[in-house]
Amino acid sequence: MAQRHYSGLQKEVLALYRNCIRSAQRVESVELRTKLTDRVRMEFRKNLGIKRGEIDAIGYLLRMGKRKYEKYIQSGSITNITTMK
Repeated sequence: MAQRHYSGLQKEVLALYRNCIRSAQRVESVELRTKLTDRVRMEFRKNLGIKRGEIDAIGYLLRMGKRKYEKYIQSGSITNITTMK
């Protein structure tokens, strides 16, 4: 089976997704863990329709996602992620 090659931007998006999911999995409360995981999946699925060539849009969403992720990780308040817009 041939290995798929991803662009740098695609690798960044996948890394952010993995980091968000892993962070959600570290939450002790099963209910909150489920909500966080669902929220992460929903946010990423919401933007599946963006074409590969829309680099500006992808870059913008990636920067915003990284900021939100870092904000909640640094604050130690991962529970607030379920209400972020």
